[in-house]
Amino acid sequence: GAAGMALKTVNPVFIALGLGLISLAYVACIGVGTVLFRFANLRR
Repeated sequence: GAAGMALKTVNPVFIALGLGLISLAYVACIGVGTVLFRFANLRR
């Protein structure tokens, strides 16, 4: 029915949002890691 149709259209959106958030978190972790790494190297 209507609920099934709504779920079918909403599911891919949630999946896309989840993947986007995961990729953003991944990029943020790499960015922070590289900045900290460079900062640690500079302090030596």
